[in-house]
Amino acid sequence: MKKLKQLLKLLKLVFRVFDEKPSSCTTMTFKGIVPTTQGVKENAKKAPSTLKHVVRVHSKHIDSKKANTSKFWRLDIVAITNQENGRTIFRQVVGPNSTAGLTHETVGLDYNMTDELAITDKANALIEVRSDITAEERFMYFWNHPDAGVALGFNGRVLGIIGLFLGLIGVLLGVFSFVLTIISIL
Repeated sequence: MKKLKQLLKLLKLVFRVFDEKPSSCTTMTFKGIVPTTQGVKENAKKAPSTLKHVVRVHSKHIDSKKANTSKFWRLDIVAITNQENGRTIFRQVVGPNSTAGLTHETVGLDYNMTDELAITDKANALIEVRSDITAEERFMYFWNHPDAGVALGFNGRVLGIIGLFLGLIGVLLGVFSFVLTIISIL
């Protein structure tokens, strides 16, 4: 039993997706969308943003220190739902980063997100952003991540763990078969 607990602890370290960590349990409804551009800055001298595939909210709604559970935590995974048609996507939440037009009541989404949510009227869209997602939703976020590098790394980790378990089953069957052969010879 102790070995099983150690194995589960190791799996939690390797497979951090299912950590039952406390998270912000925030649900907010925003009226209106501000278009954002991913990785493009107005000032060409600045380096482009490395944060892609994120939803931007006003800094009033962000807690970077992870102390206030009534606000979104920076880089926490959130579910974004179009309340008009029920479509949901999962992204990470960050602050405004000087996004023009972003107010307390609006949310910043890029073109791909508005397309996935099938939003037609950006000015009057009702968008719900919630941070209390389940472990299965967190798993599916990484499995279907829009960035191929993140998705490939996560998928490789999952397949490696599955391969480990199948290999252990093979070893156990081999040892069991060997023991039965020795017993039958005696």
